[in-house]
Amino acid sequence: MDLLYEQIPQDEATEEIPAVTVADLAAFTPQRPSFAAEPAGLGVAGLPTNVIAGASEHTIAGTLFGRPVTVRFTPVGFRFDYGDGAISTTSTGGAPWAALGQAQFTPTPTSHTFVSPGDYTVTVSVAYAAVVDFGVTTRAVNGTVVADAAPQALRVLEARTALVNQTCAQNPRGPGC
Repeated sequence: MDLLYEQIPQDEATEEIPAVTVADLAAFTPQRPSFAAEPAGLGVAGLPTNVIAGASEHTIAGTLFGRPVTVRFTPVGFRFDYGDGAISTTSTGGAPWAALGQAQFTPTPTSHTFVSPGDYTVTVSVAYAAVVDFGVTTRAVNGTVVADAAPQALRVLEARTALVNQTCAQNPRGPGC
């Protein structure tokens, strides 16, 4: 019995797909993270202010190398610039004090203690790992794609305390009332 071999043209789906770089993803912009500060966008000098960034895994469809693809972005790092010279890098975006079961003005992985009262601009950047799905195979992208939250103004106030004989309800004209 004779065997015959026929060369079959390589199907486009099985052609070699090149490695994907961060530069290749220029047309794919990950979602901008959300940003909040507790309490209510204010801080108190000398006490922790809780800064929270929200980012989650998401996908974006498009075309890369002439092929339809889906890019999955997964947050892997958060960079907080508190506007006073302090910068923190974490693996989490943080959470509200209530969700952490903590009292207000207690330290969190993303909180910051401002030394001086004043107005500060706080920025948050999220680093996303990217994986490109070509339908027949996936390619992890070496490096990360960064998305910035909108800068937030934060007012840090000074708190002053005094020992007094009566509460403000008892003596509305008392010190600090």
